[in-house]
Amino acid sequence: MKIPKEYFRALLWLPATFVSGYTLYLILTDGFSLLTFVCIVAIAFGFQFAFVVLPDLIWRGIPELPRCEDGICEYKDYEFTRTSEAGWAYRCPCGNLYSKRGLRFYRIDPPKNLIPYQVWKPFRGWRPDSTRT
Repeated sequence: MKIPKEYFRALLWLPATFVSGYTLYLILTDGFSLLTFVCIVAIAFGFQFAFVVLPDLIWRGIPELPRCEDGICEYKDYEFTRTSEAGWAYRCPCGNLYSKRGLRFYRIDPPKNLIPYQVWKPFRGWRPDSTRT
C-alpha cells in the first residue's frame, strides 16, 4: 500500500515541537528550570496534537480504509495500483477493486461503475453507505 505523504509530515511534528520549545526556553531562561522547558515542550506538543493530529483522526478515518466487501481483508491488505479496468484503485487480495472519494468508499464493478460501499462517520467509524442500492 502506498504511504500517504501526510505521514511523512507527521514525522516532523516531534522535532518541530522540541525546537520551538527549546527556542522559547532560550528566550525565557531568566531563572527558569529544566521543568519549565519540559512544560513548554509539552504545551507546544499539545497544541500541535489538538490542531493537526486530532482533526485528521476525526475526519480522515482510522483505519483509513474499511474492510473489504467479503470481510476478509483489512486496510493494510489493500494495494493502491493502476489498473486497466478503472485507472487508479485500491485492490484487495480477494481481487475486488475499490475507490475512495472524500469520506466515501466505493466498490468498482467490471463495467467501471462506482457502487457505494461504505462512508466514514466521525466518532463512529466506517458504516454502510445509506445511498447504497
